[in-house]
Amino acid sequence: MSKTARCTDVTPFDSEVSPYKFWTQSSYPTDDKKTLKKLFKEFVSIKHPKSITNNLGLF
Repeated sequence: MSKTARCTDVTPFDSEVSPYKFWTQSSYPTDDKKTLKKLFKEFVSIKHPKSITNNLGLF
């Protein structure tokens, strides 16, 4: 279906890493794929707390 909408799959990893797919209608889909890969690497390198306390109840 996404191909008929002229979209290109730019997911930088396989389904073993994440169940999510990323699609673009950009004329330069390889640039979008590179950007997603870079963001993913930066996110993985950030130290995330194992548990987060939400005292305000906002989330």
